[in-house]
Amino acid sequence: MATMRSTYHSGHGGETYGRGRQAPLRNTELCRFFQVGRCKRGGSCNFAHYQSELRPKPTLHRTKLCELFMSTGTCRFGASCNHAHGEQELRQAEAPAPDSQKRNAGVKTPAMVTVEPLFPDSPAPATGLVLADAVQDPMVQPLSWEAADAMSPDEIPVEGQLGRSDKLGKRCSNMAMKLPPSVDMRSNRVNVSLFLVDVNALNEPDGQIVVNAIFKLWWRDPRWREAMVYSMDRHCNATGCSDQDRIDLEQSIDSSLSSCFGQSYEAFVSSAKDLGQSLSEFLTVDEYIWTPIPVHLLLKTSANPRGITEFDPIVAMTVPATSDFEGLWVDNEKTFFDVTLSYDHFPFDTQLLELCIPFEYFTDPHFQTTLTGPFGSIFATDISRISTMWDGTSVISPVASKRFVESLERKGFDVNSIVVQKVQRSLATSSICIHISMTRRIGILLVRLFWPLSALLFIPFAGFFIPIDLVMPRVATGFLSFLSLQVFRTMAYALIPQHTSSLLWMDVTMFCLTVILFASVLENVLVQFLRSAVSSRSAHFLDKISRISFPSVAVLVLAVLFIMGWAQVDVAWLMTTMLCILCGWLVSCTCVMVTYLRSLHYRLIGVLIKQVSSRNFRYQKAAAMDQSELALIFQAFDTDGSGGVSAEKIIECMEARGLRFREIADEQHFKARLKQVCRSEALDLSEFCFRFTELFSYHHETPAPAELKAAPEEVEVAQEVGAAPEEVVWRAI
Repeated sequence: MATMRSTYHSGHGGETYGRGRQAPLRNTELCRFFQVGRCKRGGSCNFAHYQSELRPKPTLHRTKLCELFMSTGTCRFGASCNHAHGEQELRQAEAPAPDSQKRNAGVKTPAMVTVEPLFPDSPAPATGLVLADAVQDPMVQPLSWEAADAMSPDEIPVEGQLGRSDKLGKRCSNMAMKLPPSVDMRSNRVNVSLFLVDVNALNEPDGQIVVNAIFKLWWRDPRWREAMVYSMDRHCNATGCSDQDRIDLEQSIDSSLSSCFGQSYEAFVSSAKDLGQSLSEFLTVDEYIWTPIPVHLLLKTSANPRGITEFDPIVAMTVPATSDFEGLWVDNEKTFFDVTLSYDHFPFDTQLLELCIPFEYFTDPHFQTTLTGPFGSIFATDISRISTMWDGTSVISPVASKRFVESLERKGFDVNSIVVQKVQRSLATSSICIHISMTRRIGILLVRLFWPLSALLFIPFAGFFIPIDLVMPRVATGFLSFLSLQVFRTMAYALIPQHTSSLLWMDVTMFCLTVILFASVLENVLVQFLRSAVSSRSAHFLDKISRISFPSVAVLVLAVLFIMGWAQVDVAWLMTTMLCILCGWLVSCTCVMVTYLRSLHYRLIGVLIKQVSSRNFRYQKAAAMDQSELALIFQAFDTDGSGGVSAEKIIECMEARGLRFREIADEQHFKARLKQVCRSEALDLSEFCFRFTELFSYHHETPAPAELKAAPEEVEVAQEVGAAPEEVVWRAI
């Protein structure tokens, strides 16, 4: 059958219906489009939609002139021809009017109009509802949900008030209730309200937050009421109902629907199946009955392992006149949400919790920040009347209570923001998500991490102030620090709720701690090696630079770690920065120490020159030096490598290095003393070491009290050579 044209010519005698089909042939055949749910003409369709509408075909014998007889004057069929052989044989073809025309007798039928959905924000039905007199009826204008809510139930247009005819039954023909009202993707609107009341638990290791929350869903599904209304229409058409009878029956329908759907979800499904059985002529009810309620919001059982709640919702058709359903979850039970947590910057982590409710691809969720429902809803819209724990709206978000924010703060987090978003997961699915941004509280971190970390880092530096000859106490401080590091490492990683294979801020911190503590132990070992193999002064010099460099680099490392961690800089960049700082520090210390050792013999000669040229040289002891240092000084004096040094070589070398006397008498006495000790012979290394005290001592009588005061620079020289301040002035034997 070809597609029917949409032309419509008014007039009773000359009505033409698609393909030139005359009015007498109306409803004499079944509509094949209606059988597959694709007929869009409704009451204007010229074909019958039900067996009850079928009419017998009228007798068309001799209702039209025979073209052959009129053109030639003869007809081969003769008297058996079905067409008239003259105007005197023409007869009028008549057929009884359809039931719908009988009911609307005397009413001029307007052109066919496909009515738009009453609520444009809500999804359109799968098959368009064709209603008569829609153009003339001002009630049938597209309404928003908000506009419909502001109207009283008597003002809201419903199918029974929109010039309803029994053609309404075309939508009620075997509707499959396992499918949504509209099978178009994301076309069935549902209003979603979600309020966070309290935090029952925050299980970071398992990535789960348990909350007490209030949910409310509001959607429309007119199919149940339409089926009952159409059943009533058929009953009234068969028995003849008055207008008052129809009103009473519709009120009875609304009352039945309210009582049927006002219960828990499990009971709702059971009642819906029972109702579907009574309307089996119009509805097809299987085990599954469609609602926009996600399976996640249903009770978690073995049959529904994806459930996140511990209770069933209350599902009710709150306003039967507009087919409004509502589902309500109160906050007296727990709701579980799986969240994804990141600990790359722990303990400076900012967590973003996503509390999402996924909806199937038939549903178009819209979030609302209130519990507002349809006009006439039996559910309370005041959250304080529903919740027993709600203590007021927080200043951060209207969807979270003060109790909820305070609970997160007690668990060690500062809540930054709470934002509700509609997330389009894919072309077919979407979710309503509450994004909670929160930062770990710094006060707790100071007690749990920062103070132990700082104490552990600075304890081994105390060994640098212990005298060099106390070997065991110095080494013990370093190794005890390593043992403390292992304890701290265990404690620090235990603070991280989830372990991951990726590089963490804590990994970089432990690496820096290990390097610095290992360097402190190595410094103690090097000090003992330098003391025994090189000189005591080199060991003292290493201690001196360690007392400055170790605390400085420790403070720098801690500052950079905390600043970059707080700024949540990428951990790879943090590790690179720490490597640069530590390598630069170690290389610098190594270069300084190597430079010092290479010039140590000249430094030792400089110490002697300062002592000899001092004003109080005649009253001082010879500088205390060990055998290795004396050997270095001997090598510096033995410029020609002969293995012996004379008084002339010593004087020449010291004058080349800047020896200058304050008084000529001291210079003459010093040179005479050297020549006297050397006895005009070159001293070898052993003799030089044996006679060192004699070479660089100036024996004199006890000085006058006014001469005992040493100059500041002389005190510095004495301290450098290892003499105590009271030894700066010495009485010769």
